[in-house]
Order: sequence, then C-alpha cells, then structure tokens
Amino acid sequence: MCSRSGNLIAILFLILCNSLKAQNPRANDVTAPLHALAPSYPVPYTIPKTEEIKAVLIRVYNYLDSVTPFQFTNRLTNEAVKGLSNIDTNTIVKPGDFRLTSYEWGVVYSGMLRAGEITNDDRFTNYAKNRMNFIANSIDAFRALYQKYPTRSNPFRQPIDPRALDDAGAMCAAMIKTFRAGSQQNLRPIIDNYINYISTKEFRLS
Repeated sequence: MCSRSGNLIAILFLILCNSLKAQNPRANDVTAPLHALAPSYPVPYTIPKTEEIKAVLIRVYNYLDSVTPFQFTNRLTNEAVKGLSNIDTNTIVKPGDFRLTSYEWGVVYSGMLRAGEITNDDRFTNYAKNRMNFIANSIDAFRALYQKYPTRSNPFRQPIDPRALDDAGAMCAAMIKTFRAGSQQNLRPIIDNYINYISTKEFRLS
C-alpha cells in the first residue's frame, strides 16, 4: 500500500513538473549552470552603463528642480513677494515638495555637488549653488525680521537660530562644499553660525 502511494505521489510530482515546464520553458540547472542564468528580478540585475546612470540622475534632477522653487510668496495671498524690502511675517519660500533648509536637503545639496563633479554637468552643481545663494542673499533681511518677531514664522529660522544638530549639521557641510565650489562669499557667515552652534551649543557630555 505504501509503495503504491509513493508511486502515485511520484507520478503526480512528475506531471506537475512537466506542466510547469510547459507553462514556463526556461533554462534551469539541468540545462545550464545556475550562475549563468539571468535572474528573473523586477529590477535588472546587471552592471549599469554610465549613460544609464546619468539618465537616472538627470531624471531625479529634473524632478527635484521643479519641486523645490527658490522664490518667496505670501502665504495668505499666494502672491509672489518681489524684493526683500517687502517681506513680512507672512513671507514664506514658495511651497514645493521639500524644504530648502532641512537636514535632508543638506544631504541632497552635497549629492548634487558630487554629481556635478563626477559628470561635469553644471546642472547638478548649479542646483545647489542657486539655492544656497538664494538663502545667503536673503538671510540678513530675515534675521532682522526674526529679531523683531522671534515667535513668528520665519522661513530661515533654522540657519538663523539653529536649535538642534538636524538644523545645522548636513546644511553646514553642504554650504562648506558649495563655498569651496566657488559660490558667493556671503555663505561664510552662515557657515560660521552653524559651526558655532555645533561647537558650543549642541548638547554634549562633559
């Protein structure tokens, strides 16, 4: 009885295997070594070409450039704010998908600078330079506004008055890299302010 059951199971197994093979007649370890078979992964499991990598980088750049505008708007009227003499506590950076002074965007700026260095494509480098210079050119006016209204909203509160390492670390590193890449000299006071916070105000064990 056991022998008959075993034979029946073996027959059914062979039928199933043949059926699967008919449905998916791919090479297997019988017809080729496993290491020589192309894996059926959703993401291609190959060494990418330089052109393919740059195409992805440009696609990422085009998206980020379009969703991180560097201009001011009034949050109540949604009208563009023209000139730093017209800013007030309702002035914000035009909303996009990400914030220009966040920890995460410090990492992005460094990545853009590195991509520009590797690809010799100024689009990546200028992504960081344009936004860093936008901050540097505007921060004095917003610092004066912050000193007058310290409890009100201010789009540049983080670089003006950092209160945590996330406010300062990645942005400071990215600004140093942008400064070294030939950006405006007025980045230096912001860098120094970041460094002063990191060195003397960030909580440390004795």
